[in-house]
Amino acid sequence: MRSALDDDVVSILMDRAAYERFADRGVNVDRRGRLLVAAPRPRALVGLADAEREADALVCSDGQVRRIEQEGIPPEEAADALRRVAGAADRSGGSVRTTGGSIEA
Repeated sequence: MRSALDDDVVSILMDRAAYERFADRGVNVDRRGRLLVAAPRPRALVGLADAEREADALVCSDGQVRRIEQEGIPPEEAADALRRVAGAADRSGGSVRTTGGSIEA
């Protein structure tokens, strides 16, 4: 998506702080109870911001997977994050950039 939209994509809750904040809501088994295991990566992840890449490394550390599904994030927390992004866009005339997972206008 980022490449198609000329880097005008802002991720929310996709960084180390969010991972650590919601880690207790994560799962390490699938819906059938099977342990999630990180698949070998044939190549480096492209198109991710540094903060997203760091979060991915946390999710797949040590060959184990601790996945936090979006449904596990309280709706009010997601809404607050969206409001912060929208506020930054309003203050900057519609343009928002991210640096290391933080939002800057």
